[in-house]
Amino acid sequence: VKLKLKKHREALEACNT
Repeated sequence: VKLKLKKHREALEACNT
């Protein structure tokens, strides 16, 4: 679950950038 959350956060950051 943690790994999935980290991946989701990365995608969110990339989208925010």
